[in-house]
Amino acid sequence: MPHPPQKRLKARKTFNESILFEMIGVEANLLKNTYQKGLCLDISESGLGLRVKFALKKGEVLKLFLPIKKVHTYLPVFAEVMWANRSNGHFRMGLRILQ
Repeated sequence: MPHPPQKRLKARKTFNESILFEMIGVEANLLKNTYQKGLCLDISESGLGLRVKFALKKGEVLKLFLPIKKVHTYLPVFAEVMWANRSNGHFRMGLRILQ
């Protein structure tokens, strides 16, 4: 399936790392945090490509935990889903890092 036209502010570099992310939703009028895993395919200063097993909607905001291997920790980053497409049984998304 073709990807949307490239509107990236910065060129992305291949990353290919499993990452943890948090979704915040409302269930029975209560906030509920859900943690999921995805594969970060590429990354830049302004965004990243993510592959997951389920669909996310454009405009959803996720809290990503990006691995920083040199110091053995995770960097929490908020990102907005800009687009999502089904691809080979998974969903591929473009995320814009919020600043």
